[in-house]
Amino acid sequence: MRHLYILLLASALLSISSCQNETKPSGPALVYVLRVSYPDLLLRLSDHSTDSTFRRAAHIAKVAMDTGSNAGYLTSFARAYHDIAPSRHLSSIFAYVPRYQRQLTPQSKDEEVIAVLRRSFDESMDQSAAIIAKRFEVKVPPITWRDVLKRRLPKVQVPYSGEVKTRVLKGKGLIEVSVTGADNPDRIKKMVVARGDMGLWETYENEEIFPALMRADQALISLLDLPRPKTIKEKRAETSSFFKDAVVLDKSDTQPAPPAKEEEQKEKTLNPLFALLAPTIDGANQLLAGPAIGMARGKDTATINLYLSLVRKLLPADLRLMWSLRPLGDDDVYQLYAIRMHPGQEAAPISSGMITDAKEVPDHNGSPSVYITMSSFARARWRTMTEAAANGTINGREAHRCIAITLDDRVVSAPRVLGVITGGNTEISGIATAEEAIDLADVLRNGPLPAPLLIVEERIDPAPAAGSK
Repeated sequence: MRHLYILLLASALLSISSCQNETKPSGPALVYVLRVSYPDLLLRLSDHSTDSTFRRAAHIAKVAMDTGSNAGYLTSFARAYHDIAPSRHLSSIFAYVPRYQRQLTPQSKDEEVIAVLRRSFDESMDQSAAIIAKRFEVKVPPITWRDVLKRRLPKVQVPYSGEVKTRVLKGKGLIEVSVTGADNPDRIKKMVVARGDMGLWETYENEEIFPALMRADQALISLLDLPRPKTIKEKRAETSSFFKDAVVLDKSDTQPAPPAKEEEQKEKTLNPLFALLAPTIDGANQLLAGPAIGMARGKDTATINLYLSLVRKLLPADLRLMWSLRPLGDDDVYQLYAIRMHPGQEAAPISSGMITDAKEVPDHNGSPSVYITMSSFARARWRTMTEAAANGTINGREAHRCIAITLDDRVVSAPRVLGVITGGNTEISGIATAEEAIDLADVLRNGPLPAPLLIVEERIDPAPAAGSK
């Protein structure tokens, strides 16, 4: 019996090996040339420093890079930092970051700090290329003795028929990804550039933020230099003066402007923010519960982001705003969520780096979801977070609070926590398709990219000629 088991096991392994080593389909190759987002990477390497000099220098370096400066990003950053604070050194930022405490001291010169950062940039490029390659690896489920005895081979998951190659062009600061035999270009593109940065966050409630939004809305009138709304007394004086001097020749001369345009312009003048961001209210104009504080069309989200940045000081210091990952229904309308950060910490309390496993499973309704397993450290923090949310308060009254699940700074869902979660596992729901759930689990399982990747070139290379290598 033992010999039979060994023979069957060997046969199974050979069958799976042959599946993996099948000739990859040839043909044209999709090629993506990527560049790491240097500003995001530098922010991460600084441990998300909030130092104002650091932030200003990083912004100046980004502007220089975007405008075609010949100087490298780190060179521009170091120069800007010195110009802003000539007496300060970069070591005051990076020598205290845990990853650099063995390489830098508070006395390290700026040249030494930049050299260390350059090595980190190169390592991050290698790491990004390796993560992308892992996302496309064929996953073979483990074989049990029951599978072998019943000659039931586990199904090999091959989400893509193409072959993926990655190449790091360090001299140019680029990563090249080539995919042959691609049968779903859109899916592949998403897998290539997905940051994979998941976060679990505490949230504010709609009613806690709405008063601040009202103040921000009114403050924007003066900041945007919009006409000040006239008082009733001023309106009456204007009307009286008009009828005193006017000579009416025809009724058509006194017809008002088209109501729709007039009302729209009036709304933008009186409520510049709420003209674009609709408050989350019900049919009786009552604020809805939850962390969604408004809705807006996709084309207006950038303008709303700008408006809110102008009135940032009027909003809570620990508030971070994120848009929903998907629009509501078939309309191009996105929800804006109120995320609550920990004081002095911009990163999520629980992030992708604390996930040990992720798999695609149907939820209790049979809809696609991803089940994640956390590290021991994250499990303890998750218990604390869910306990605080389940026993929370809202404006002084006892209430269950919500926790937001985000992916690449977009909110996937924000469920209300009804009880403490002690197991260290959780489920990400609200995923559109099983295919998307499989890809998300794959991205989370392999860890997040060090920083976002920007596509600088996208092309199709022809298939190699027959006999060429």
